[in-house]
Amino acid sequence: MRFLGRWLVALFALAAEPQTAVVTGRVFDVFHRPVPSARVVTIDRRGDRLVPGPSSAVVDAMGMYRLSLAPGSYQIAVTPPPHELDFCTVFPVYFPDTTDANQAQAVVLHPGEIRPFTDFLLLEVESHRLSGQVIGIRKPGAAAVVLSSMSGYTDPLRKTATDKQGRFHLDHIPEGAYKLEAFAPITNADGPVTVRRGAWYGSIHIDVRSPQMSGIRVHLRTRPR
Repeated sequence: MRFLGRWLVALFALAAEPQTAVVTGRVFDVFHRPVPSARVVTIDRRGDRLVPGPSSAVVDAMGMYRLSLAPGSYQIAVTPPPHELDFCTVFPVYFPDTTDANQAQAVVLHPGEIRPFTDFLLLEVESHRLSGQVIGIRKPGAAAVVLSSMSGYTDPLRKTATDKQGRFHLDHIPEGAYKLEAFAPITNADGPVTVRRGAWYGSIHIDVRSPQMSGIRVHLRTRPR
């Protein structure tokens, strides 16, 4: 009887929990190629800021993703893969296929629902190239350069490492307003960009309009807290 009682308690607890819903779909570029390693995320609005939520899914080699969520209403978007694409597109892309968060359509999920065909298409836009130098690296080595949008989305859009002279370039950048940050030193210039704790820091705001923007300078001045 004691075992039966525990089993019934567990059963009622499971029934009381909301059933997880699942969103599935594909992420393809304008050339009908999958975009592996891109991330499909929920977006939280915090005033004027757009912050990736706690739930995300990685796009596989076939362009497919599967995102498990509690029942509710969500804004869903695609964010960039860690590697550079070979064409220029705008991130994030909100469902359904818009880069304007105010035009995004809410995805409303019911308990146990499976929502298929929540697809994203990445459109090609005019490409721009940024190049410049990080000034003031205290030790021999490289600096990290991080590009973020000024549109309200908070996560970095691109990261790269400079060479030993502090020079950098970023290709396939869409037109727009950005914040360009630099950190030095970094732990690994040849792999994923990882910033050391207590690194020197500098930042500038840039307005990308012309196809080639060279001579950009970012001065390292302070240590971020």
